[in-house]
Amino acid sequence: MGANRPPQSAEDKWRRSKAYPRVYALLIQAAEQRRTVTYGQIAEIMGLPPAGNLMGSMVGVMLGLVTETEHRCARPMLSAVVVSSTNQMPGSGFYGLAEANGSIPPGASNEDKRAFWQKERDRVYEEWSS
Repeated sequence: MGANRPPQSAEDKWRRSKAYPRVYALLIQAAEQRRTVTYGQIAEIMGLPPAGNLMGSMVGVMLGLVTETEHRCARPMLSAVVVSSTNQMPGSGFYGLAEANGSIPPGASNEDKRAFWQKERDRVYEEWSS
């Protein structure tokens, strides 16, 4: 079965998974409640280990899918509510997505990145809590 099907990309795999709507729902709930969630919480929903390269890569794919959908809907980056449990800040992938969307310039300073994240997080809270 499926021998003639092209290999599934990581994006296709996660978009078709039950984890995708579950992660999306968690992010929306967090935004409605004006709180953050951790990468580890996302990994748990996805059935991934709580840390490591695989976890970081696959959680990044999932958050990229959510960001892409929100961008098409002209809403702020919902992934702004996701932070590291160690420093309560988003990871480098968040800023990479922001660059790709044209939200921050390439080579932005750490100070500018932090200011962008705080503003974007607040925009997400406004979007989903009203």
